[in-house]
Amino acid sequence: MIRTAKPAAAVLLLSLCLPSYVFGQKTDVVVLDNGDRLTGEVKRLERGKLVFKTDSLGTVEIEWDDILSVTSAQEFEVELETGERFFGPLGEDSDSNEVVVELSEGPMTLPHEEVVLITPIKSTFWGRVDGSLDLGFSYAQADQSSQLNLGLDASIRSRKYLRRLQVSSILSNRDEGEDVRRSTSSFEFSRFISRKWDTLAIGSAEQNEELGLDIRTMLSAGMRRHLVRSNSSNFSATLAAAVNRELYLGPQGEQYNLEAVAGLEYERFSFDDPEVDFTVKISVFPSLSESGRVRVEFESRLRRELVEDFFLVLSVYDSFDSDPPVEEVEHNDWGLTTSLGWSF
Repeated sequence: MIRTAKPAAAVLLLSLCLPSYVFGQKTDVVVLDNGDRLTGEVKRLERGKLVFKTDSLGTVEIEWDDILSVTSAQEFEVELETGERFFGPLGEDSDSNEVVVELSEGPMTLPHEEVVLITPIKSTFWGRVDGSLDLGFSYAQADQSSQLNLGLDASIRSRKYLRRLQVSSILSNRDEGEDVRRSTSSFEFSRFISRKWDTLAIGSAEQNEELGLDIRTMLSAGMRRHLVRSNSSNFSATLAAAVNRELYLGPQGEQYNLEAVAGLEYERFSFDDPEVDFTVKISVFPSLSESGRVRVEFESRLRRELVEDFFLVLSVYDSFDSDPPVEEVEHNDWGLTTSLGWSF
């Protein structure tokens, strides 16, 4: 004889079997400076906008200057312009334009205008992943040439570490001639050691057939200094040392090089509608093992939001080598690409 469970027992059994987030409610509260209150889930504060998920309005982006207070029981990383970081839930605001972080030793009140980053500390791997994916294609009928470009930028952030994967690939097909590839990929592991300083280790691989480069793999380690970090711009400088292995197209064999690395990266963003981001990065690689040789990598990207989370992307790149080890190859390769991007 089979008996059916009583309703109360069935509900209890179901609640134990299903994940807790099925029954979870969005209880974070945002109070706007006009007095409106929104209930939902804080996703993040970045680049002057608070991303807030609600049941009735969906996911909305609110300008940080329009927010009076934020309350949440989630654990967050809160970063200031000075580089100071605090970890804990967001408590109730006793005064306007302040952020209260509930630390283990007691509440910490932070000036609203100095907060530049609020990131949830997620427990799952995919919950901590942020990034963007770009894809573009162009075709010219005159010479029957086509170009496909792909870009990926994904990062995972924890209390002390940042892991970042970047991939960029361009494949050019010409009716009269061979296909030409230009690809770069890198994995960065950095550790936050103070308000303004990070240590970092980077492994990268590069291919550029336009410059005769079959493969270059490189390992580098050094320091990064955050010079400016605000709700409208970021500016950082990097100094490192690197060892690379190069293999060029042709009869010559592989070779190893020691290089210094000096880099600057600047980001500027506007949280007006539509959202616009501008990034420029330059890295200089003076050789320590080949006198007089200097490599330079330059890239710039402009993104303009079309609809929520989708962007039109315009990129410019330039690679320069003052003394490549192979004769009769180009010293410089530059280009411009357009693509559609998706942020996740």
